[in-house]
Amino acid sequence: PLFRSKRRFDVEDRVPDEHREILMALPEFLTKATQNVGVANKIVVFIDGLDGLDAAHRAKTLEWIPDPLPKGVIFVVSLLDGDQCYRALLRRHQENNLITVASLDMFDKADIVRQSLACHRKSLDESPFNNQLKLLLSKKDASSPLFLALACEELRVFGVYEKVSEKLKSMPSSLAGLLQEVLNRFETDFGRDLVAAALHLLVCSRNGLTEIEMKSLLDLHSRGMDPKLSPLDSRFSDIFSSSTRNVVAQANFSRLIRSLQCFLQSTAGSRDGLMVIAHSDVINAVKKRYIKSALKEEEEAMFHHLLAAYFYNEADPTRDMSFSGLNRRACSELAYHLTCAGAWEDLEKIVCSLRYIQVKCQLGLGLQLGEDFLAGSGKEGSRKKSKGRDKFLENSIVREYQSFVTRNSHVISSYSSLVTQQAINEPRSSVVCKAAEKMMQQTETPLLAWENKPETTHPCQMTIGGNSKPVLCLAVSPDGRLLAFGCQDCTVRLCETNTGKEVKTFVGHSHAIASCTFAGSSRLWSASLDGALCLWDVQEGHRISASLAHKRRIGACASDPSGNVVVSVGWDGALFAWNGKDGSAVGELKESRPINCVDFHPEGQYVVTGSWDSKLRIWDTLNQKRVKTLRGHECSVRTVAYSPSGIHIASASLDGQIKLWHSKAGFQVGCVRGHVSPVNTICFTKSGHMITGSDDRLLKVWSGYLGKPEYVVRGINAHGGVRALA
Repeated sequence: PLFRSKRRFDVEDRVPDEHREILMALPEFLTKATQNVGVANKIVVFIDGLDGLDAAHRAKTLEWIPDPLPKGVIFVVSLLDGDQCYRALLRRHQENNLITVASLDMFDKADIVRQSLACHRKSLDESPFNNQLKLLLSKKDASSPLFLALACEELRVFGVYEKVSEKLKSMPSSLAGLLQEVLNRFETDFGRDLVAAALHLLVCSRNGLTEIEMKSLLDLHSRGMDPKLSPLDSRFSDIFSSSTRNVVAQANFSRLIRSLQCFLQSTAGSRDGLMVIAHSDVINAVKKRYIKSALKEEEEAMFHHLLAAYFYNEADPTRDMSFSGLNRRACSELAYHLTCAGAWEDLEKIVCSLRYIQVKCQLGLGLQLGEDFLAGSGKEGSRKKSKGRDKFLENSIVREYQSFVTRNSHVISSYSSLVTQQAINEPRSSVVCKAAEKMMQQTETPLLAWENKPETTHPCQMTIGGNSKPVLCLAVSPDGRLLAFGCQDCTVRLCETNTGKEVKTFVGHSHAIASCTFAGSSRLWSASLDGALCLWDVQEGHRISASLAHKRRIGACASDPSGNVVVSVGWDGALFAWNGKDGSAVGELKESRPINCVDFHPEGQYVVTGSWDSKLRIWDTLNQKRVKTLRGHECSVRTVAYSPSGIHIASASLDGQIKLWHSKAGFQVGCVRGHVSPVNTICFTKSGHMITGSDDRLLKVWSGYLGKPEYVVRGINAHGGVRALA
């Protein structure tokens, strides 16, 4: 739509490629478009069915709609109340801009029926003694547009004019009953097996199917595929050969697809032409009619098995694990359907293939590789399936390949040709390196040999790339499922810790992000260098509140373990306490010098701060008073952290000194020297180990409170020091 608008309104600006860049450029784009529309200088954007938006890129939060709207731009949208999009509109716009449309009245329903039937040159009798239209509109669910659409479709294909009244009288009054009647007609016209298979495939598909895919899958199903046959079995070559196609007659298939259109989303303007079931009522009706509860998992697994066989054939038509088909959609769907089918051995062969990894990266699917290895670990299933999944995830070969992918995804997702090179750099004893050596011999690909490479696996478990600017702060959710990081580009990104997949990007700050912290698993706080403090809803992805209470830049923010209280400190010497859930202020404390850092006691009542005057101060947030002042540093304190027990405090200053304190007594218990540059961040592990990161590009792990270094990680950042830990 932006490209069409650019041409229509003669806007010279380039349409960005990245989603985040489009969000930032849209207001200016609309402003320039209004200047080129003539005397009125107004643009009205109509969007029908806003609640039908795809969940990708947080579209349902409506953050992509500029707020405020540029002058001369009007958005007119329709949606169902109670939906996430509806709640987003209520948050962002005044209620007097919302018009509630009541249920269809008799006149609206009559117009819908008349117009729907008129498209096929049909009509219902409206005479006083045989009012067929009134008979239809008096049905229980006639206020539902879906019910009326299905009823009109049933009347369209009904061929006996003299019996229309009888048809209307026998037509079910509920939507659920009408759906079953429609399915019964489909079975009469095309056979129960064909209809059940087509609808099963649509329900089991992740993002719908194209007509070509549906035709091939129905042909394969009609041949009676052996469910015990592996989707990767070479015998499928004969099954998929051209001589065995067209088991389902093309004419019959075309009629079936035409009949199913009343169940499907409109594909007008769609580039891929995917057939997707549009309504949850239809999905429920299909499951109720065709999927027996006792055999539900087995039946679904059979169709996932069928889909996996088809997509593997599309991805690897030669069936030699070369994936020469270079089919983006097939490579995207294959691992998902193997997982749902419980084909763990086949899944292992696929995801533990360097060629598969290389092709996915080549097709722009590198960031999806982490999901392939998860094997639907978050889904419920039978005990047998769960046992197979656990065995797959514990497989040593799978774990090695998963580690390789997550550590190198930032490189191979952008440069697919480096997959083999990165694999050959692994320790010689690893299965990944051995597979790369074998692959190199077969393809004679020139590679660089790293003769003195380390023979132990790198401690890094995952690398998340894609950031255009440096990452300045980190936070991990209490349940360990999400990682938040604030960047210099004014955004806060949210990623899954097990896959590295970005799930949300929060845009709203106008300066670099200085600090972020989770307040429970459903709230995220972020602070920027311009003194702005924002509270975000993690699930729905919108901003709950924003504050400019700090007069200078914010040094840090921290949450108590319960997530009920959040404290922010800044260079204005202020310490603010906030309600962690709604963002309201609950207290304020002041000191004379700028404050750099803050951390909460594990029990939640006390916080410790570090200031420019080289002092640490312990504050009671409940009684809003200062409890202790700790002296010992000679320079500005840059970072502080409580130990897991709360007994000790670790702090680091601008001169690189790390000091350990007894939090209750208030005296120093140790001093650690191990960095040659300022220490930027300190944190403790649950086991009590202390970790420090410095401008000297070293990350050091220390033995708790003894100050003895146990491990050093080098070369983390080639362009700067370690800025944050979590």
